[in-house]
Amino acid sequence: MTMSRILIYLGAGLCVACGGGGRPAPFASSPGGEASGTGGTTVATSSQSGGAEAVGGTTSDGGTGNTITSGTSDGGVVGGTTSNGGTGNTIAGGTSDGGVAGGLSGIAGATSSGGTIGTGGMVTSTETGGNVSTGGATSLCSPSAQPGSSQAVTGVTLANNAWFAAITPDELTIVWTAAGTDNSYTVYVADRTSASASFSTPQSIGISTFDNLVTISPNGLRIAYVSADGRGIDVLSRTSRTETFQTPTGTWDEFSNFNATGALATGETYLRPLYGPIPTDFLYGVTSSTGDITWYASYRTSDFDVFPLGFPLSFLNNPSNALVLSGISGDNATLLFLNGTASDWSFLNSAGTAYSSPASLGPFGIAQVNQDCSRLYFGSSAGSISFVPLT
Repeated sequence: MTMSRILIYLGAGLCVACGGGGRPAPFASSPGGEASGTGGTTVATSSQSGGAEAVGGTTSDGGTGNTITSGTSDGGVVGGTTSNGGTGNTIAGGTSDGGVAGGLSGIAGATSSGGTIGTGGMVTSTETGGNVSTGGATSLCSPSAQPGSSQAVTGVTLANNAWFAAITPDELTIVWTAAGTDNSYTVYVADRTSASASFSTPQSIGISTFDNLVTISPNGLRIAYVSADGRGIDVLSRTSRTETFQTPTGTWDEFSNFNATGALATGETYLRPLYGPIPTDFLYGVTSSTGDITWYASYRTSDFDVFPLGFPLSFLNNPSNALVLSGISGDNATLLFLNGTASDWSFLNSAGTAYSSPASLGPFGIAQVNQDCSRLYFGSSAGSISFVPLT
């Protein structure tokens, strides 16, 4: 859809729900920190839907505690404690890419002594019975960062019916869409060899989509977009950045859970799919039959697994109804939102439990940052893609 369609959502309420009265639990996208305790208790991850937690074994005097790797799809694991003189359990804080279905977290739990707490990640609401990991978050993006002068993205020229859509964190692949008739759009993709080089001549691919805000995986190999009826997620793929994008063949579908019957309630549609800074993280919106929008985060264990349906993102205060998610930082600690023709951003709080209320970033429209948050790429109007340094 065009920006005019995006603005249809400006009056919609943004519902950020915590199911079942649960508490928010952080989920990391980077490799989870390994936490070891000396006679202490290590909390790993929270459960989905209020499932019971499994409790790790207890060691006797002088013994060595269990080694537990969290990472099941159906619930969290709580490490066991040790008795006098024992060595505490070692728990791998989720999988190497940050958590899977069922509310797993790549952030290691706090330990009583000697433990290392992982850095912050995306924060989602868990169902009743979920635990909260309290590692603080340090964002790559600073709320006090000042945008510099706008600069052109060399090698990229947009038609007046085209909109910036996405750029990979390494700044090597950029995507924009041009509107056709009805749900028909053309996706343009251009690559370059370094962040200082000009982009190559773009390739173009025709798609049918309910939402023109397509997303590209951080390795530049997959493009995801909302299907024409709004109730599925479709993809284009390629095997390397020197190849062209095509509709995948075969039966494997990383969004099979999203495309399954019953994934959405009657009248609901998907909105703004967004790959996270690594291919195992995925964010998306769901618009209800009454126009309310809920933003979700989903995590899988590897590039070759399917994404589970996600958990709602958690905020200290609900964002404005005018906001549409447009980007996320390389550490998952900053969310960027489209706010009309402007941009807002929201930061993970120091406790790692929720995102702040979005604050004004500037007149950037659709905005995304590079891996270290030193550059902001944006399209504030049709036919434009630019970037500004952030200092």
